[in-house]
Amino acid sequence: RDFWRSRDRVARAPAIARADIPTLLWSGWHEPGALGSLDLYTVLQNVAAGRSATGPITKGESVSGKYQVIIGD
Repeated sequence: RDFWRSRDRVARAPAIARADIPTLLWSGWHEPGALGSLDLYTVLQNVAAGRSATGPITKGESVSGKYQVIIGD
């Protein structure tokens, strides 16, 4: 378990956002990481905006162009 826990992208996302690293996520709807990309995008946006890392991004909340996600086939 420690092996996989140390590679958890979503768990490491707050450190990426705090380090101010621009990130482009790219995956397809039928790829195994598609949902993980959306989770990672949400955490990056939330931490950058000072919101709870695990909360939803709701209508009217700001997002940063520094973190982007492309999902498509």
